Amino acid sequence: MSTLSFAFWQNEMARMGLPEMPLKDAQKTSENPVFCEPSTYHTLVHAFLKKVGFDHKDMQDLWRISLTREGIIQIREGKLPENLDVIFKVPLDYGGEANMENMLLIQTHPFVDILFKFMREQCKRYHQSEGEKSALYGYKKPPKLFVPDLNRRVFVPAMLGWTSPAGNGATDRMTQAGISIASEGRDV
Repeated sequence: MSTLSFAFWQNEMARMGLPEMPLKDAQKTSENPVFCEPSTYHTLVHAFLKKVGFDHKDMQDLWRISLTREGIIQIREGKLPENLDVIFKVPLDYGGEANMENMLLIQTHPFVDILFKFMREQCKRYHQSEGEKSALYGYKKPPKLFVPDLNRRVFVPAMLGWTSPAGNGATDRMTQAGISIASEGRDV
């Protein structure tokens, strides 16, 4: 893994479709998998969603990802709308804490899929260099894992240079209307 630098993984992330995703390295803190109790995780997600649903800056981000009014109401009730997920920014095995500061609201398809594929690829490359198997994604856990370095609670791909599959880089009318409403500070 030592030959695979930060620049290599930044390029790999770009190749996977997120060219402007900031990364940071996280050091492995445990040889054994670290889990969050399901009841604790459920409580955290519920509180996190409510916090996002009532925060002005986060509301602007929800509009930027074209979330509908109904989706925002669900978030305010502590429920996840379709195609959204809450993940830990830094995995617990790599020093991440089970708290709201380490949580990210992100669209499942394609972004969670891309991030998990990115982490699996790092494990796979490390496994190939070490030749051993372990539990994480079926591969030995690398001592260092590159993870997203995001300060926000809501992942907004357009702010990182990601454009729609149509490729024109323009936002749709609903997104533009949502950004306009959010910037005016109107409530939903």
